[in-house]
Amino acid sequence: MDVSNWNDSSICLLLSLCMVERQSSRDISFQVACKLSIYNDYNDEPVYAPEQPKGIFTWLSQSWLYAEDKLIKTHGLDAVMFTRFMRSALFICCILCLSSATVLFPVYATSGRHHLKSNDPLYTSGLELISMSNLQRNDPRMWASMLFEYIVVFTVLFFLFLDYRAYYQYRIRYRAQERPTNYALLLVDIPTSDDTLELVKECFNRMFPQDSPFVVPVLNFANIEKLHVELEKFLNRKERLEWRCSRDNPTNRGGERCNTGTSHIFSGANRSRLKKLQHFNEMIREKKIQIATETRRALKDSNANTLAFFVIFFHKSQAAFARQTCLFEKTTQWVISSAPDPKGIHWDAFSWSLRSCWLRKCLSIASILVLIIFWTIPVTFVSSLANINTLSHVKALTWLSFITKISPSVVAFLDGILPAVILVVLFSLVPWILDKILLRRRDFSLVHIQSQVQLWYTVFLVVQVFFVYTIGGSIFGNLQAMIQNPSNIPNLLSESIPKQGLFYMNFILIQGLVGFSISLLLIGRLFVRWFKLHWTAKTEREKDQIIANAIHAFPYSSHYGSAFIIVFLCLMYSVMSPFILFFGCIYFVWGLCVTKYQLIYVNVSLYEAGGVHFPTVFYSYVITLVLQQLVMMAVFGINQFGPGFLIFPLPFLTLLYAKWVLGRFGTVSEHGAVITLVDKDDSSVPVTYSELYKHPIWTLLNETEDPSTV
Repeated sequence: MDVSNWNDSSICLLLSLCMVERQSSRDISFQVACKLSIYNDYNDEPVYAPEQPKGIFTWLSQSWLYAEDKLIKTHGLDAVMFTRFMRSALFICCILCLSSATVLFPVYATSGRHHLKSNDPLYTSGLELISMSNLQRNDPRMWASMLFEYIVVFTVLFFLFLDYRAYYQYRIRYRAQERPTNYALLLVDIPTSDDTLELVKECFNRMFPQDSPFVVPVLNFANIEKLHVELEKFLNRKERLEWRCSRDNPTNRGGERCNTGTSHIFSGANRSRLKKLQHFNEMIREKKIQIATETRRALKDSNANTLAFFVIFFHKSQAAFARQTCLFEKTTQWVISSAPDPKGIHWDAFSWSLRSCWLRKCLSIASILVLIIFWTIPVTFVSSLANINTLSHVKALTWLSFITKISPSVVAFLDGILPAVILVVLFSLVPWILDKILLRRRDFSLVHIQSQVQLWYTVFLVVQVFFVYTIGGSIFGNLQAMIQNPSNIPNLLSESIPKQGLFYMNFILIQGLVGFSISLLLIGRLFVRWFKLHWTAKTEREKDQIIANAIHAFPYSSHYGSAFIIVFLCLMYSVMSPFILFFGCIYFVWGLCVTKYQLIYVNVSLYEAGGVHFPTVFYSYVITLVLQQLVMMAVFGINQFGPGFLIFPLPFLTLLYAKWVLGRFGTVSEHGAVITLVDKDDSSVPVTYSELYKHPIWTLLNETEDPSTV
């Protein structure tokens, strides 16, 4: 799989950029044509991306028809659960859209406030005619709204059951597979002693006398890692200097390295380069010696440098039993948990002490809360000022006044699109910030960190997009009427909040059509890679690094959050402004095609998370339903609709249903069924699994040149 196969537009762009360069540059650009493994179960041969579909629109049908059973074999459980999430959201929106067109549209349209004057806050027009804003106080037509509320709840709960049951079945199969995570446990916070390794081995030999597990220590290599970073820096600077010498020296145009032993080629100004080159060689030799010294010291005093242990069992059933059992007495010492995927280990967290754990957690939560609070400032500004007429009065933006003179239709179009575009740009920065914050927590699994990013990004979007923008837009839109008649504020809010659905329709449309289209083209990523390869990268090391980073992993955390806010908005406004469901269908049908195509043909899998993002989706759905039901209770109460109390049992039924589903599928989904593993566990752990859980610094140490030969 290579970036030149991403799609037809990407091919044209890359070819047009490369055609203007010399032949050697074109060859470098297409070195990424080698296949890269997108999925590896650590036992079979690596799985490569399927061949790119030919034709302009063939990728749509090929991606849509790619079977789920095939997807889990070639791309893993994470890809399957994400596509199931998108597909279920699409089915929910389609079913509710058809139901609302049958039940709610005729009911809402037969009532009307369009006879009011246009300057009246209660005046309705356009799509507002098929929303709850068009109903009178205590209108008997609200019986249809209450009936549709039950349809919404039962539809969502039905698909939640189907998805969790599928997740439960896939997880049982996942736990029964030959994977390192199914054999290994992580043991941290062991009291230090004179012989910690032997103490750990003795404890597990007593608990599992028949098959004593492997014990792989995690040593403190923080200083060695820093030395390797410094070594890489000097190697890069040395190779960049050699490249300059080969370019400037006419006798060395063939690309040969500068020879430090023949100083006659460094005449005049080149002698300073020779001194720099000799300095870099000395620093490289010094760093290699320091690395060798630190390595010997760490290995000699291994007990003092041991931070944690990976315990690898001979059989999956033993590991499953140990994961679900209290093996030790103290909760703050000898802490045992599931081992993450070997490629998804957060190695830096091992060097952070237990004392700093709670401090880091509190600081991360405080930082995220501060981010959420302060991000309300630009969002509120967008909700109140992001229209052409208002912005044209800003001193720095007076040039926008010419747009207001073109056509009222153009101004109305920009007023509907501009706020949504600004919000999309603002929110695209948040996942990167959250990732940087949560990486400072004492969490040993990158999978869990990404799951936390997904959770907090979903919370962030719900707060900013729904609460801040909805309340802010409602207040600013009716500020004058509220000031004149404060006692009418509840009524004005009950009328204006459903009208905010028009903005969210634009927001969903832009997120779907524009956001996914830009993601599909990958223009920015291709241009940056091309620019680096042809203008900034000069040495082979720099070019290899750019080529290695050309293909990225699929960002599950941000895609889950961005897609779920659309689910949230569609469900929240499914009764108040049901036409939003039509835009939800557009978003998810196009989003499913694009994301499934990227999962299959474009992105690689850095590590297998086992679909652990799905439980967060389940909890988010349940909380969304409860919030939506509470909002509808408030709307019925403000509209003085007495029978609205009949939806009072729905929040309790939703929570009881969620508890039943979790009790039925939750624990087994997380750990697997031991009895199933005992029946099928006829193979012992591969010896290579103990090598997978060694610190990656060992690979660098093996590749480092012996200092005595420098």
